[in-house]
Amino acid sequence: MRLKSKDLIFGIEAKKLRDVFRKSSWGNMSIEFFREELNLSKEMANDILNRMIEDGYLAKQKNEDDYLELLTKANAIRNAKFIKPITREIAEQYVHELIEKSKQMNADDYYIMRVDEIYAFGSYITDSIDCQDIDLVVVLKKKQDLSFDETVKINYSRAPYGRTIFEQASWATDIEPMKFLKGKNRYYSFHEKKDAENASDGNLKLIWKKNLIISKRSSLETSIL
Repeated sequence: MRLKSKDLIFGIEAKKLRDVFRKSSWGNMSIEFFREELNLSKEMANDILNRMIEDGYLAKQKNEDDYLELLTKANAIRNAKFIKPITREIAEQYVHELIEKSKQMNADDYYIMRVDEIYAFGSYITDSIDCQDIDLVVVLKKKQDLSFDETVKINYSRAPYGRTIFEQASWATDIEPMKFLKGKNRYYSFHEKKDAENASDGNLKLIWKKNLIISKRSSLETSIL
């Protein structure tokens, strides 16, 4: 998502709003938490939140009057990065590196997941001369037909000490492979496929698929998977 840290969203600086959304618990946020984090009066907080609900950023929780759910627009702000844009050439190179890391992970028996598909959306698939970040969807699938109990055991055995129970439960099947793919690259912005479809109005472009040749929009060579 293209944003500058000082851009105003409902009268709130983008970076401040992003940080509040990032502190929310599992995509849910209490009205009181929002008000206290931004040091707002009750009346002002209610006015801003009502406008966010009307514009599709938030939704009221069923049977929870004091809690709100972050929707696709709010999650886009939550994932926003305030970094310098990169040229199209550099963005293409970063995507190429991601594809190579995907092949590496797929060939490494340590990982129980493989990259099956990579989609892109946002500025990367437009004719923009630069990219603020590279919006991507990485679809993972299990390499082997592991049972539920086997998967749970691997997840918990590999999770570092001190991780939350939620992180432990998805360490080997999600967190660990995505950490490997991302590395230290600040320009990769990974999204769930459903959120990406909503954010892009379904305009996702398949840029890589295991065992398939894809003619790419970029100047990089067609990749055999």
